[in-house]
Parts: sequence; C-alpha cells; structure tokens
Amino acid sequence: MNYKCKLIIQYACLTVLSIVAYQALKIPDLQIHRIEFVLNAIITTTTTISGFILTSLSILLGLNSHPIVEKIKKKQLMGELVWRYAESFLIGLIIIIGCILLGATLEEDTAILFVSEKWIKGGVCVLMWYLAGLFFLCKYLLGILKYTPSNDVAVDNTPGEPRGNYRI
Repeated sequence: MNYKCKLIIQYACLTVLSIVAYQALKIPDLQIHRIEFVLNAIITTTTTISGFILTSLSILLGLNSHPIVEKIKKKQLMGELVWRYAESFLIGLIIIIGCILLGATLEEDTAILFVSEKWIKGGVCVLMWYLAGLFFLCKYLLGILKYTPSNDVAVDNTPGEPRGNYRI
C-alpha cells in the first residue's frame, strides 16, 4: 500500500474520531482563569515541538547523499516524509495563530476567559489532529533508524604511553 492510501485511511479515521469526540463530549461552558498563562504555555510548547521538527528536518537535509536518504528515495517515501513534516508544522502554526488571535481579542484587564462548548470541542479536535500527526511523524522518523548502517568499530584495548616529553 503506497503512502497516499495510508494517508487517506489515516485522515479518514482521524476525521471520524474527531466528529465522534466532538459529538460525544459533554462540556459545559468554562471559565479559564489566568488565560495568559494558558496561552503562553500552549504557544511555547507548540513552538518548541516545531523547533524540534525543523531541527530533525535540517539534519535529514544534511544527509542528502547518505545511504539512508538514498534508500528513502529508492523506496519512493520522500513524498510521505515531506507531508509528515508539513502537516505537523502547519497544524502547529494554526494552533499558535489561534492562540495569538484569542489573546489579541482579550481586554487588557481580563484574566478570566469564558469559553463556549463549541470552542472547547474544536480545540480538542485540533489538538487530537496535532498529537496524531506528531505521533505518526515520530513513528516515521524512528522507522528511518532501521536503515542506518551499523558502526561496528574495532577498539584497541592495549594500554599505551603518549609519545613526546610530558611532565608528570
């Protein structure tokens, strides 16, 4: 099964789960105290995860002529790799922009936010998509490790002396 079929099945399942979660959750309207702290925590966490994603991407780009990348290209999995990175990065940006917009619409002295049930359910669905995307990206990156060559290096354990004039 190629990666496009896997993606379609994965997103169909995620969509169904999101709809079921949206309909099944019975959440009353909430009051969130210290909303600035919550928004800052969400933005910081998402930014950190996106930074790790971009760092791993730059590492893979640096390995362009490495046998690992050659095997990925030979198995025609580069499209899936690009999609996994783009998905996690874009959903992270959506979360960050949503938090910034929510924070920008608050009045300066507002420390309590009244959140409707629809916003909470929508946030849970986006968070579920983000976490599932991160899970699949991590699974994909860990799957790449099986293509790494082994580093069996012989080690000489015989004691020796340094050459030259050294003071003790």
